[in-house]
Amino acid sequence: MLGEVSVSAAPGGMQLRFNDFVSFGAGHWHYDTFRILPDNRYRFEGLFTFHLGTDGSVAELEAFGERFAKKE
Repeated sequence: MLGEVSVSAAPGGMQLRFNDFVSFGAGHWHYDTFRILPDNRYRFEGLFTFHLGTDGSVAELEAFGERFAKKE
């Protein structure tokens, strides 16, 4: 699962796509934490969190126990 993740806006939330292979819809849960919606083909549910940098913008995404640094 490690590699790259892309995050994009989607109706009702956002879409996470890991390595152009697996994708999950997500909705807001609490503060900087979002919940993977269970209507995916794997019936997987989970949480992921955005971590902010010193300037207040998103610096990385934490999902599945791993951190993905933001690329410009």
